[in-house]
Amino acid sequence: MTPIFSFQSPISGSGYSIDRYRLVNDDFVQEIDAETRIEFVNREFIDPFKIAKKSGTGEIIDVVNKTDDEISFSLRVSSNPISPFQINFDRNTLKTFGITPVDPMSSNLTTIFDLLADISDQSSIEYLLPFVKHELHFVRWRAIRSIYSIDENVGLQLIQKALLDSHEHVRAAAASTMAQIST
Repeated sequence: MTPIFSFQSPISGSGYSIDRYRLVNDDFVQEIDAETRIEFVNREFIDPFKIAKKSGTGEIIDVVNKTDDEISFSLRVSSNPISPFQINFDRNTLKTFGITPVDPMSSNLTTIFDLLADISDQSSIEYLLPFVKHELHFVRWRAIRSIYSIDENVGLQLIQKALLDSHEHVRAAAASTMAQIST
């Protein structure tokens, strides 16, 4: 679920079908949690030069495979993101399974954090620590997780502090992690 307003149109070929989905109970992207579900709305065929519009607040458009072999090219126009991340849904269960940063800088940061965790060099912690206070909650949590991967003692202290984080998802992740660690 990309948090952008957009429209797209096939500009060659025979067109294509799209499946439309929406959030089940709410159209407010910021309130999504692990129990959030989407529902199928409809499938529609988009002829060349016809327009498919997508709301950035609770709607998903999924382009489905064409039935013919003719290649269609599409023009897509999108707004700036209205949220720093997109919500990922499983097509089979229609439930959430995570988030992905939309902003390239946030995405790059989280990738770098993962690389530093994989290298597991103690000196990386000093570079990760400032991001524990980052404005985006998922960047904060990824920094904490990466530090924990490098040094469990330092990471554990940060996870305990994260129990009081301003964002409910970070608090929930910290509580879940503490429960797993203590078992």
